[in-house]
Amino acid sequence: MSRVLVTGAAGHLGRVLLPRLCADPRIARIVAFDRRKPDLRHEKLEILVGDIMGSQLALALEGVEAVIHLAFVVLPGRTDRALMRRINVEGTRRVVALSRQAGARRLLTASSVAVYGAWPDNPPIIHEDQPRLPLPGFGYGEDKAAVEDWLDRFENENDGLAVTRLRLHAIVGPNALPLVNRLARSRFYLRVEEPQPAVQCLWEEDAASAIVAALYGPPGIYNIAAPEPAPYRDLVC
Repeated sequence: MSRVLVTGAAGHLGRVLLPRLCADPRIARIVAFDRRKPDLRHEKLEILVGDIMGSQLALALEGVEAVIHLAFVVLPGRTDRALMRRINVEGTRRVVALSRQAGARRLLTASSVAVYGAWPDNPPIIHEDQPRLPLPGFGYGEDKAAVEDWLDRFENENDGLAVTRLRLHAIVGPNALPLVNRLARSRFYLRVEEPQPAVQCLWEEDAASAIVAALYGPPGIYNIAAPEPAPYRDLVC
């Protein structure tokens, strides 16, 4: 590929993905787009500082063949809920629409298994055709589901841009969200009656591998998680 854009390139997953893309001989140029500069420097890497809601996005998209959209507010922090939703939902719509206008051929967006919701009557194995039913009040899951609802309509009404959605499970690893890592590293867990509830996580390097593979694979919707769930007590370290 001649030119690949990564939004949210300085984020937790972007920091793991960028070295993979730079080492890929099939990619000539990578544009790293974020509000902060990533730490990585490489001859194939072009760094642009900007916001997906700002005018810099159009510049970042010039001549891009593929877009990997990772920019998303996961936890509110200092961001109020209305602004979080605007960035997550309207921002993603803007990335997709401008990517198509710029002539990009492929777009890969990092979605989440949170679109299914953690419901007690969920089947043991969730396939991609499981209805999306995020937990009310969980902003991240609500926003990911809203984005996917919009993508359903976009893909039905537009052609020319092949879209892939990777529904990633909770990502752990040295670069993962501090809260997720703290939970995984805790020495304590809640004791409940056997059998222990099963938990699935996704190692950050595996998430990056899935993104690179999807960049060259057929477009579509894919659940990405560890092959086998395990009791939470077996995951803490």
